[in-house]
Amino acid sequence: MPIIEEITTKTGVLSVIRDSGMLALRNNGVGQSCIFTDDSVIQPIYIKVQDLVRNFSNNAPIKNALVLGGGGCFFPRFLIQYFDNEINIDSVEYDGNVITLCKKYFLDDIPTDKLSLIEMDAFEFIGKTDKFYEVIFVDLFDGDKLTESVYSDSSFLSNLYTHTAEKSITIINTYTSSSSICDRIIEMGTHLFNHCYILKEADALFIVLLKADLTIENINGNN
Repeated sequence: MPIIEEITTKTGVLSVIRDSGMLALRNNGVGQSCIFTDDSVIQPIYIKVQDLVRNFSNNAPIKNALVLGGGGCFFPRFLIQYFDNEINIDSVEYDGNVITLCKKYFLDDIPTDKLSLIEMDAFEFIGKTDKFYEVIFVDLFDGDKLTESVYSDSSFLSNLYTHTAEKSITIINTYTSSSSICDRIIEMGTHLFNHCYILKEADALFIVLLKADLTIENINGNN
């Protein structure tokens, strides 16, 4: 697979790789994101997550979305493509090198006037922002491990809840985290959100936190 560009950072090597109509971003060989290079709406990874958000939009209008851990911008790209650039998106990424590569390779062919790429620590951002979001996607990892602050105490989930709209969906990518970590997030989430679920896609696990009287069955039943 041809490497288009590499950037050496303090934490390792960021690589942009092209392969079979796709672009991938890797950090020290660990995949961070992947997109199609054509005009496809649905992106090649986490298809169930994209379907869930599409179905959620049939139950509640989406005006604002937040991505914590911008990575290669696969999720903002999906939102821009599917919702015809009508959603305001804040994508928070602490590594400026990742943002540079995203702008150069992963977003260069789509409208981005409603996308804000914010170079900032995600935990600091969610503690300070005054905005409210209908959709929040959390994709925070140290290498291939879920960042400990996501599940070590309830303050992060509490901040997420504080900045969700009246009807909202929050999705936390836990990838291959242990069941005990997922159960801990679910346990903390039940004290804040109306409904909490585990969504499985291939080897990845996602925690789905719903605010308002919506269930996954409601959402998927109205598509």
